[in-house]
Amino acid sequence: SLSSSSGDDIICENIQQSTEWNLVLANPKVRLPDSYLQNSTIITAFDVEMDSRLKEPYEALYRAAVADGMNLWISSCYRSQELQEELFQEEIDNNVRSGMTEEQAVSEAEIAVARPGYSEHNTGLAIDFNGVSMDFENTKEFQWLQEHGAEYGFILRYPEGKEGITHIMYEPLHYRYVGKEHAEKMKELNMCLEEYLYYLQNNAE
Repeated sequence: SLSSSSGDDIICENIQQSTEWNLVLANPKVRLPDSYLQNSTIITAFDVEMDSRLKEPYEALYRAAVADGMNLWISSCYRSQELQEELFQEEIDNNVRSGMTEEQAVSEAEIAVARPGYSEHNTGLAIDFNGVSMDFENTKEFQWLQEHGAEYGFILRYPEGKEGITHIMYEPLHYRYVGKEHAEKMKELNMCLEEYLYYLQNNAE
C-alpha cells in the first residue's frame, strides 16, 4: 500500500548515524561512515575475519548454541570493500548473462548484493550462517537464533515483511551484532535496525 511505503521512506530519509559503534548503519541508501572503518580493528577468529569487538559476543553465542546441541558455523563475516566490489560486479555480470539489460542487471544486483561501502559485511559485525542458504530458516539452528540470539546481542538483520524499510530481501541467515540491550529491545518492539534507530532518535531521553 502507498501509505506504508511512504512511511518507510520517511524512516529511511530521516535516520541519522548513531554515535554507538554497535548501531552503525549501512544499507543500500546509507554508506558506512569512513570514521567507523578508521576506528575498527579487523582480526581473524573462527577462521574468518571480523571486527575485534565481535569476537567475545560471538564466542558466547556459539558456546550456548553448542551446549543446546546446535551446529552453527560462519560462512561470511567481514568483507573488504574490494571484495564487495567483486561480488557486486559478479552479480551484475550473471544478471546480464541471464538476459537482463545493464540497467536491470544493476538494480536487481542491488537487491541481492550491496554496493561496496553500503554492505553490512563491510562493518565486520554481520554474520552469514551455515552455508548462506534460504533453507536455513527451516533448521533448528534458525529457530534457536530467533529465540536466543538477542540474549547475546544478535538480531536477524533483514526480517520478512521489513523489505520496504531495509531495502534488502529477507535473509534468514544474516545476523548482526548490536549489543544485548539493543537486541532485546528490538525484539520486544519487533523492529529492524532502521526502525529502531528512528525510534531512538524520536524517543531520546
